[in-house]
Amino acid sequence: MYSKVARIAITAGTAICANVAYNTAPVPATHHLVIETHRSPDKDWAMQAEARNASLRVQLERAEAHNDSLRVQLEQAEICAQQAASLANTLQLQVIDLMIQLKRETAKHVMLTVNLETERGIHAAQMDCFQGVAQIWADQLNGQTQLAAEYAEQYISQAKYESQVVKLAEENIAQQSAIAKLKATVEQLNAKHDDELKATTEQLNDKQANNLKSIDHDLKELANCLVKEQTQADAERDTLNKRIELAEGHVKRLEVINKLYANRAERATKRCQPYAEHDKRVDETAKKSKLASKLEQPADKHNDELAVNRVESQDKLKIESVWKAKDIIRRGMMANKLNVTRIKPVTCNGMISAAKNKLTRNKEMAHKVVELLRAYQHRPLPPNNYNCMWLSYNCRLCRYSYQEFAQCLQQKHSLVHWFGDSPRRALKKITTLGKWCSRSDEVDTQLCICNDNVKGFGSYSKQTLVIPLDIDPVTGDTLPLDSQQLGTVATNSSHIILLKWGGLTTLNNPPWESTFSLSFTQMGTPSVTIFALVNWDVAFSTWLLFIQQVEMLIEHVAQTYLTSTNIIIRTGQYFCCTYDINPQLKRKYFRLRNQYFSQYLVDEFNAQFGDEQRISIWDVG
Repeated sequence: MYSKVARIAITAGTAICANVAYNTAPVPATHHLVIETHRSPDKDWAMQAEARNASLRVQLERAEAHNDSLRVQLEQAEICAQQAASLANTLQLQVIDLMIQLKRETAKHVMLTVNLETERGIHAAQMDCFQGVAQIWADQLNGQTQLAAEYAEQYISQAKYESQVVKLAEENIAQQSAIAKLKATVEQLNAKHDDELKATTEQLNDKQANNLKSIDHDLKELANCLVKEQTQADAERDTLNKRIELAEGHVKRLEVINKLYANRAERATKRCQPYAEHDKRVDETAKKSKLASKLEQPADKHNDELAVNRVESQDKLKIESVWKAKDIIRRGMMANKLNVTRIKPVTCNGMISAAKNKLTRNKEMAHKVVELLRAYQHRPLPPNNYNCMWLSYNCRLCRYSYQEFAQCLQQKHSLVHWFGDSPRRALKKITTLGKWCSRSDEVDTQLCICNDNVKGFGSYSKQTLVIPLDIDPVTGDTLPLDSQQLGTVATNSSHIILLKWGGLTTLNNPPWESTFSLSFTQMGTPSVTIFALVNWDVAFSTWLLFIQQVEMLIEHVAQTYLTSTNIIIRTGQYFCCTYDINPQLKRKYFRLRNQYFSQYLVDEFNAQFGDEQRISIWDVG
């Protein structure tokens, strides 16, 4: 069938294919068997040999490059070994030096011990000598004393007989005069003792009467406050019950509305079902038409017209499916709105539970007030300390100077936020490093005892609500570097930002909660926050208003400060305030009320932040 030359080319091509398969050389996928009638097999073998030589050359170059890299690594390893050897030599030299120093020190130590032993021997010998001399002197003194005693006995024996009669007479006269004096002094002491007993009993009776009157007055005021607060609590309880009833009725109405909306949603889903089935059919027909268009190739005009009609029908079906999809989306949005309305009863139930919790909490607070009143009525009287202060021998307070306190602030708490209603007196003493009211002629004046005016302290005026203070451990208070950036801390100083409030009362203008605004972020992140409250709340606020304001304060603190910020609660003082100059304000202030307000603030902060943050108490009461 083939010619001779063609057969030779076919055999050569099969041999080449077999050789290529044996050497695993890649064969292109587009290679076709071509019968060449004029190409010799020697040229193909030469080309394959050249290709193999080229690949071998590439491998040799790679091996040479790898050998070069290995040589470089060996050189680096030799350098490292040389460095290690040099380091070992230096270390050996250092060890030898240290051994020599140790030997020298041990020799010195031995010499010192020898010297000490010799000195001890010398001292022992000297002590023995001194003891012998002292014994000799003691023996001499004993002999002299014995001679003196013998002479004295002889002299006494001679003088006894002469002076016995005179002494007896003088003794009788002296005894009679002493007896008379003792009788007079006993009578005087008895009279004085009776007068002192009468005076002390009268004073004690007066003090007890005054204490009982003050206690009765405090109890009456507390009872009046409790009655007022109980009436307010009853009124609030009634309003809360009415609100609960209204909320329950609203919940019932919402449940009915939800049922209606649920029925409507079910009807809408039922109406959407046939549209969804129709859309599925349209999608299936579109898929089938696409497959048919790929498989069929129209050959004449009739097939072209059929294809055009098929495309037009597909476009119509797509347009109808788009409109139906939009209708389904609109219905889904309506269903989502219905689902949103279903969430409302959950929030109403939350309001009801919150109101019930508030009622139970108010009841618990009233119960605590009654228990405190009973404990105050049956409290033990304080012991008489006789104008002395008793301190234990083991645990005592440590005194730090103002410079040490400022240095501690600089090192540990460089930025401090201080909220308070009566903090200016403490800050005056701290920022002046104890110089304020330190002179002896100022201590007992009204300026230092009870007046919190701004004399000499312009930054502490009543109108200023935010006061930045840079405290230097050497010079004291200085102005801040940048009043716009309140959170910046100067070098070698601590920074205190005082946020002055009138308690948590309604007397603040602007309200105290406006402090936690967007500009509050400029004040930085402090390591310590101090809350010095209760004074004005005890004097000018009610118990229920104080509870509400404390809850708001805790929410603001939780949202504003990190858990790494320590919180210090400065308790209320037993005096207050500058606002009692205004005749329209009536101050209701006594010790037990102050104590109860302070304890409530501490308990609430511990309950909210005690597990995550460190709560410390600065007890100034």
